[in-house]
Amino acid sequence: MHNLAGVPTHISNSQILVELAKAGVPAYNGEVARFGEVPTTIFGILQLYSGQTVVFTRSWYYWSVHLLMPIPYNEACLLHEKWAETIRVDGFSGSMPPDKKGVFKYDVDTQEGLDTLVELIRRLFGKGSNLPAKQADFAFITQHLATGKNVIPDTLRLLSAFQNEAELHNGEVNALCMLAQYRQAPHERIAIYEQALALAKTYFGGERSDITRITAVSLVRVLQEAITRTKQLLDAGHLENNVATFLHYVYELEEYLTKRIVLLQFLRRHKEARALRSDLDNTRQRLDCLYQRNIQLAEQSINQDLANKKCPPETLDYHRYQEVLLTISYSKLLARMNRHRESKQLLDRAVNVLLPKVTCHSYRQEIDERLAKAA
Repeated sequence: MHNLAGVPTHISNSQILVELAKAGVPAYNGEVARFGEVPTTIFGILQLYSGQTVVFTRSWYYWSVHLLMPIPYNEACLLHEKWAETIRVDGFSGSMPPDKKGVFKYDVDTQEGLDTLVELIRRLFGKGSNLPAKQADFAFITQHLATGKNVIPDTLRLLSAFQNEAELHNGEVNALCMLAQYRQAPHERIAIYEQALALAKTYFGGERSDITRITAVSLVRVLQEAITRTKQLLDAGHLENNVATFLHYVYELEEYLTKRIVLLQFLRRHKEARALRSDLDNTRQRLDCLYQRNIQLAEQSINQDLANKKCPPETLDYHRYQEVLLTISYSKLLARMNRHRESKQLLDRAVNVLLPKVTCHSYRQEIDERLAKAA
């Protein structure tokens, strides 16, 4: 789930409506923006004929789910076995087990987790209704909706967010595009737009739909802004003394150029794509030299560590970890440049020669994730 902390109310409302609709939870408008991490007016309230009432409030990157009646211990344990990391008992991280009295509160970190929890609640407590809150439940509802300066009105207006699946899909893509526009960091904006474009292609049939093309055009524009900004940073000159940082920004530039060319071809703007080719080739050659230089520097650091008998083991391990990451990234670059034989040789060296020398578990875990992506 995306971090909605501090996001403007109209943007967070759009994303929250989508998440509630996907989970099948009725959405209510409290009219007053909630005072807290996420300034939203939208809440989820699930009322079931068994007397169960469940309140859903959106926080930073997760949902807080409060139940009037607890999930029974045995059912909570079965849920915990599979979902302990993402459906967190009482909001605690670290897989805290359920209480024998049952569970009254969960924090949920993923859409799949929210869907699963709602499905379990409906199975345990029966069918529900979208009737106005019963007086007996109103104190419970307002207890979890009101925070700090807020006063929740006596009536919560039920929203009819999406009439059908196509509307929901459209709303999901639009909500992501709105969220992307709010983000300041180029890599965050690009990542969210890419997610929106992938959904648009899935839901609306490749490049044939208007919403897919509009999303792609927006992403092209954001990529161009990122390219211009990164070039300005590189041309300023103050990064050249910091080799690792300079390499990072040149790598980002290559990535942005590659993505923009692919999107321009998708939009059949072939002339613009061809115009970027020489820029991409020059950036890749520059990156090629930088990788070779950085790997040499990493090897020098390791040799110095080995020669220095007082060097802490964790320092040596860190330098070895850095060398593995550089080698994997360089291998990926060579693959994009169609130098597949060299790419495979480097990847084999990273896996079979360099990786076994890294001892820190967290380093190895990150390297394994990078290798999985490279594969």
